[in-house]
Amino acid sequence: MAYLTLTGGYATRQQSMGVKRKVKGREIWTPGTTKRGAADINAMFQGRSLQVEVKYGKDRLSDKQKATTAQIARAGGVYLVAKSFDHFIEQFQKAFALADNELFVLRCPIEEEEAKLSF
Repeated sequence: MAYLTLTGGYATRQQSMGVKRKVKGREIWTPGTTKRGAADINAMFQGRSLQVEVKYGKDRLSDKQKATTAQIARAGGVYLVAKSFDHFIEQFQKAFALADNELFVLRCPIEEEEAKLSF
C-alpha cells in the first residue's frame, strides 16, 4: 500500500473477515460487510481502479475471487494477484505499461506521515 501511495496512487486495506465480539455478555459473530471475492487491497492508480489480492504459499483464488477478477476486468479495472512484492511490481509494471525507470519515481509531494506507511 505504501508503494502505491508513494508513487501517486491511493490504496487502502479492505477488511473482509467478520469479527467475534461480546454483546450483553454473549459472544456473537458479526459477518464482514465486503462482497465475497473482494480483493485485499482497493486502490486507484492513474485514474484506474486497481484491486490487489495477496496470496501466500499454496493459497489460491476462490471461485468468487475468480469471478470478481473477470468482473473488474470487464469494468475496465485491474485485478492483480500478488505472491510477493517482486511479483506485485512485475504485474503492476505490465498492467500500467511502466518502464523500469518509471517504477520508483515519486509522482506527488510526500508528507512526512505518508512516508511512515508500511508495505
